[in-house]
Amino acid sequence: MSKNEGLKADIDFLKSLIIFFLTALFAVIGWIVTIRQKAENLDIILVGIAVVILSIIISVLFKKINKKIKELTDLKERK
Repeated sequence: MSKNEGLKADIDFLKSLIIFFLTALFAVIGWIVTIRQKAENLDIILVGIAVVILSIIISVLFKKINKKIKELTDLKERK
């Protein structure tokens, strides 16, 4: 596998991770919305923490994808 193909595979993997974590984020938000009348303070705190953590993970993955895309464009420009 060439470096070009390896970078494309890394980008595809990171994209699938972003989709997974976005789905988890929507699930957590949807869950708290459905139980909002019965939710306790602990539930709201845990959902808030989960939203923050998932948002941080997603932003880190976006930064990694941007770095890989930059590497890929630099590799194509050198050829």
